[in-house]
Amino acid sequence: MYRFENLIKALLAFNPSKEYVDSVLREVEHLGIETFEDYGEILLHTGVHVVGKGQNSIVMICRVDGREYACKILRPDASRTSLKHEAEILKKANEVNVGPKVVKYGDKIIIMEYVDGIPLEEYVKNVDKDSIIETILKILEQTYRLDNVGIEHSELSRVEEHVLVKKDGDVCIIDFESAKDRSKKISKNTTQIINALIFRNTETCKIIRRLLNIDDHKLKTILEILREYKKRPDRDIFNKLIMTLMSKV
Repeated sequence: MYRFENLIKALLAFNPSKEYVDSVLREVEHLGIETFEDYGEILLHTGVHVVGKGQNSIVMICRVDGREYACKILRPDASRTSLKHEAEILKKANEVNVGPKVVKYGDKIIIMEYVDGIPLEEYVKNVDKDSIIETILKILEQTYRLDNVGIEHSELSRVEEHVLVKKDGDVCIIDFESAKDRSKKISKNTTQIINALIFRNTETCKIIRRLLNIDDHKLKTILEILREYKKRPDRDIFNKLIMTLMSKV
């Protein structure tokens, strides 16, 4: 079997030109990718499985130097022409220990750490109170780090799609496709994640509000602190937010 057959099958699901397929294959060779696995929960109509499919890219498992990685590949029908901007922002996030670790990248491919985890909304239904609280604290610490280096993820309001919990209990914020580099402190990641974890009418929010003993008074106090944080997203106000969230837990 041709060693890149699975990749070609995946690309054919999006009606690529021969020139596009050839350009991806050249990049694959340049980056030293050995094989692509037929693996993942998503089955494309061309008969190959992938671990992720978005509007602009697909994610497959690949092997480089015998090791397994996630490989993000630009779709031929994508609205953007390159994945380089995403890779560069993700590398900056990696510098503050956020996101899957970038290994190599080109115009149409990002090779990164494969995060074997489950979505947060699934995780909170199956673990104890202490584990959920610890996970929330880890998520918030990561969003604060992103705020501090000026990376705006932009999609954390959909926390169920962008935060995975690993088997060891660590958390990973994924998919920086829409991220922006603001190059100054911002507040949007933490405020978005708080809204997604507490203020929405979802089962996950209900579980978290119950575990953190968040009543109407506490919600009002959190909102006031978030307004402060939007004006001055520094460690002192962030710590004040954490202390309020964890009070009487």
